[in-house]
Amino acid sequence: MLKNYNIAIYPGTFEFFHDGHKSIINKAMKLFEIIYIVVSNNENKNSSHIEIRYNNIINSNFVKNNKNIKVIKNEGLTIDILNMLNCYYIIRGVRSIEDFKYEMSLYDSYKQISVDFEIIYFLSDESMRKISSSSILRSNKNEN
Repeated sequence: MLKNYNIAIYPGTFEFFHDGHKSIINKAMKLFEIIYIVVSNNENKNSSHIEIRYNNIINSNFVKNNKNIKVIKNEGLTIDILNMLNCYYIIRGVRSIEDFKYEMSLYDSYKQISVDFEIIYFLSDESMRKISSSSILRSNKNEN
């Protein structure tokens, strides 16, 4: 079956859907007709319930105002979603050397499962590099 090269997935936990995520999506929209934001769980993170994160994104003005963005939930493997959508590309954002090292490891893990995909990495704009869901979570805890 031929893969669709006009769509891509952007997987993540998206604990907080922030301007850094939106910036990466805006960059990717110049390459793809449709981008699926794939809201996933990560056993290494203490994330809120997937339904809450999914609803926060799907109800955001950013998504509501763009018909080329779709939002789906994923409680399995990213590669399974990629195959289900018959998609070839995964979008990832990189803010730092540490992110890049993590992404290399993730890429290698994915390639052990399937070779029929590619990841496209977008560098975060300098003004967005300090933004992360983890930092927002820490900031919110400190305010309470």
